[in-house]
Amino acid sequence: MLSGRKIGGNAQRRSRQVIFQHGSIPLQNRVGQGVQYLKIRPQGVEQTATCLADEGIAVDCDQLKQTLLQQFARQLGTVVQPDRLTVQEQVLSERLKHEKYVVDCWNLEGEEP
Repeated sequence: MLSGRKIGGNAQRRSRQVIFQHGSIPLQNRVGQGVQYLKIRPQGVEQTATCLADEGIAVDCDQLKQTLLQQFARQLGTVVQPDRLTVQEQVLSERLKHEKYVVDCWNLEGEEP
């Protein structure tokens, strides 16, 4: 929350040796564009969501990424190591992209293809 408005969202999953963090910190407000794709549109979301630019915070995307990496490492007492997808993960990613995530029934109706 920033100034009483939602600035972004996060999810985290932890297992033995891995922390998977997924989140968003919008630099620009695109809520109005995004809600058109929701099946059920939250009432007033355009007024309750914000972004860094709307709050007067000008930050470069690369600078923000570096700051987040440093803070994750410091707060979690760990070393953040970039890595690449395995061949198996790349193949699965491409299959899911083409068979599910670009298919209208998944994106517009929320139904499995």
